[in-house]
Amino acid sequence: EAHKLKSSARTVGAHRLADLCFELELAGKAKATPALQTHLGSLQSICDQTKNAIAQAIVT
Repeated sequence: EAHKLKSSARTVGAHRLADLCFELELAGKAKATPALQTHLGSLQSICDQTKNAIAQAIVT
């Protein structure tokens, strides 16, 4: 799922979200649980920021 979200994020220019998804992919493949927990902790915040930026872009 991180791969799909990464691709979609890049399509709309959400580079921070795409970069985080890439890190999640790598951590998942490496079974790096601490890294996964760290990145998942950042996911909600970055998704919220992305959502707000898209909403702002639609309004203007």
